[in-house]
Amino acid sequence: MRSFTECVNPIKEGILMITKVGNNVFDSDKIEAAAPKEEPARQYYFIGIAREMLKAQFEADVSSGEAQRRYGKETLDAMLADEVYGTFKVVTFGCQMNSL
Repeated sequence: MRSFTECVNPIKEGILMITKVGNNVFDSDKIEAAAPKEEPARQYYFIGIAREMLKAQFEADVSSGEAQRRYGKETLDAMLADEVYGTFKVVTFGCQMNSL
């Protein structure tokens, strides 16, 4: 399995942070400058950028064959047909405040 830095490579150029995902380059300063100032529009904007980044990485994985190895041909074909650009798992840990 690839590490995070192999999937999303941050490149420092002066004070700019540029992130290369697949064949796409995302400039954090331009992304931040274009972001709306009001909530919740600002949150939706960053969610859209995250979707673009995940889609770019998924397409790079499909092109390299990594996606087929990870998901299997049948699952990958279904994901492509449904325009699903990857999967993820969220695990959270927290204290049980109501355990008293």
